[in-house]
Amino acid sequence: MRRDLRRVCLLLACVAVAAASGCSKVKTVTITGRLTKDGKPLQAPKDAYVTLTFLPDPGEDAPRSYPAKLDREAWTYKVDLPAGRYRANIYVPDPKKKSPPPLKSQGDPKYLFDFNESKEVDIEVPQ
Repeated sequence: MRRDLRRVCLLLACVAVAAASGCSKVKTVTITGRLTKDGKPLQAPKDAYVTLTFLPDPGEDAPRSYPAKLDREAWTYKVDLPAGRYRANIYVPDPKKKSPPPLKSQGDPKYLFDFNESKEVDIEVPQ
């Protein structure tokens, strides 16, 4: 009898944990788009060291950055991240200079996005 009571209590505890974990699932959105320069598709060598990273806006619960997967043939990107507000940081080095340029997208409000649903967003490469 006592053993049966333990099994029932253990089963109820497992059900409670499973139910609670299902309730706290974070919504994930998929963001896709093109990298553009002057409103046209980016023209850069396929081997150019280009990065696009999405950082949670301060105050958001997302604890890390999310690098986008780049298609270097078409200069498109895709990233899956928790729904929220993000700043896009794009890095495109100048092939004529040896040192990396600063991230010009920092502080510019046009690189701040609300991603509450999956969508397509083209991102303009800073001058």
